[in-house]
Amino acid sequence: MATPHNYSVGWICAIEPEYLAAQLCFDGEPEALLHSPSPNDSNAYSLGTINGHKVVIACLPRGSYGTTSAAIVSANMLRSFPNIKVGLMVGLGGGAPTPDADIRLGDIVVSTPGDGQPGVLQYDYGRTVQGQEFELTGALNRPPTALLTAVTNLNTEFRRKPKALEEAITDILEKLDRELREDLTRPDVGTDVLYQAGFTHPEISDWANDPGSEAIFWLNGKAGTGKSTISRTIAFSFAKAGELGASFFFKRGEGSVGSASHFCSTIASQLASTAPTAAHHIRDAIDSDPEICQRR
Repeated sequence: MATPHNYSVGWICAIEPEYLAAQLCFDGEPEALLHSPSPNDSNAYSLGTINGHKVVIACLPRGSYGTTSAAIVSANMLRSFPNIKVGLMVGLGGGAPTPDADIRLGDIVVSTPGDGQPGVLQYDYGRTVQGQEFELTGALNRPPTALLTAVTNLNTEFRRKPKALEEAITDILEKLDRELREDLTRPDVGTDVLYQAGFTHPEISDWANDPGSEAIFWLNGKAGTGKSTISRTIAFSFAKAGELGASFFFKRGEGSVGSASHFCSTIASQLASTAPTAAHHIRDAIDSDPEICQRR
């Protein structure tokens, strides 16, 4: 059995499917610790070896997302495994097709510094401007030199053996039972239907314009499939057409996710502007209960 001091690489996953895929990358079966991690550590770990590296993998708690939750998981991991030298967060991302890089959901993306950028971008260190490209408002530090050197080696190996990565993934999948293999296999490219950013999906527009439709339209899907992007695009298009009453997007990992105060005050403010007939009703509600927007 191993001890916590044997592990030098930490791997954090955001959601359960990523956690499962990460465990399948072990060279063999997961390893057992000789003794438990720190008593105050709430993480659950999978331990193993990947190409000679001793790796510890943890996943964010179910239903917990964002940088705050990831920071707690990483802090616990570093406390329980003091010899970790490199920490990685590897997971699903949405497609980002451009004329220069046709990145689709399921592609493997490794970013490196270049063009004055550090190579790692944090999603909330920027802003989306309607009709324009994503604008950066901040940057993170460059990845450690050891990782950049490893990326150089990987790129060289990939150019020498372009099929090696695909073959390694295929080998992992072939060892799984049929149901799990189908769940983890990359979908056929024919199912990856892309739309222009300004495209209004008929199901949503029909719902919005039908007075007899249900009060709630539930847009659901797997992580990384672009639900937030679709929602923002629809909100922008409705606003441009003068059809939007109000919109609000909760930011993952922040306190507003568990509170209605920001939501209610933002919606009320927008409705007072877009629907003037509602303004006096909103004012009357606030006058009768000044704390109404602070309730959880």
